[in-house]
Amino acid sequence: MPKPSILDEEPYVPNVPDLDKLNMTIIEWIEEAIIENPEGDYMSSERDRGAPTNVALDEEDEYWTAIARSLNDEQVVAFRERFWELNRITSILNQFRIKTEPNYLTKKDTRAYIERRAKDGFNSWHAMREIRDGKLVHQQ
Repeated sequence: MPKPSILDEEPYVPNVPDLDKLNMTIIEWIEEAIIENPEGDYMSSERDRGAPTNVALDEEDEYWTAIARSLNDEQVVAFRERFWELNRITSILNQFRIKTEPNYLTKKDTRAYIERRAKDGFNSWHAMREIRDGKLVHQQ
């Protein structure tokens, strides 16, 4: 008799831990699970792009889908609110990250550079491209 294939096994059914016992909400638990492995490909769509079938990824997909489908309306609303909050935080952190770039100019510096380049005979689009590319022309 042939050995059963791993593909023939029943899908993995996840069990969320007793969150009351852990004094956590489902959202806090999901965040903690992701924070513990931030490089995880939890919702990877590689399998949808023609990648070879990976049973482990399929089981992980089943796991997270089952958890997502188990959320009640209140938890879905809380999840969406937390998602938008984290999105806003990400946006603000990205704005700060941009300021660390060596070619970043403040708005005041940008206006002054564009005005200076206009006096040199260049239009604002040209000056903005120089700023974006980090190829500023210094005064002589």
